Amino acid sequence: KIEALKKTRAGKMAPEQTFSDVNGKPFKLSDFRGKVLYIDVWATWCVPCKKEIPYFAKVAEHYKDNPNIQLISISTDRERDHEKWRKMIKNEKFAWPQFVMKDVEDKKIVSDFNIQFIPRFIIINADGTIQNPDAPRPSEKDVIKILDDIIRQQ
Repeated sequence: KIEALKKTRAGKMAPEQTFSDVNGKPFKLSDFRGKVLYIDVWATWCVPCKKEIPYFAKVAEHYKDNPNIQLISISTDRERDHEKWRKMIKNEKFAWPQFVMKDVEDKKIVSDFNIQFIPRFIIINADGTIQNPDAPRPSEKDVIKILDDIIRQQ
């Protein structure tokens, strides 16, 4: 845990993570370099995670035309529950990219970022360094101001 905290301090290069979109296309965290990245780590079974979705949707709507920031959600649902995740994605029609991890990938992000509880929000700078490994939730009142300040600093 201490090593994970040291490796994911603000200013450190974000540990590479891999995940897939709803069609199974693989992506890496580094694919989003050049933009501030606001990441929602969640799961379909997580009630607090689901409560944050409408707030995350408002933040996504606010930034939908801003080329300097990308919002993504990464599900930690187990592989046996990926179909449940796909159904939820289809039914909810999220307006921002949705990704899911294989079990081994999930273990890596949990270990790398010392994720003990979800939802967990992470902000990565445009250069791939960590801005905040335990970022404010989208339901927090100043999240837009915080993100705007980070974007301006890039």
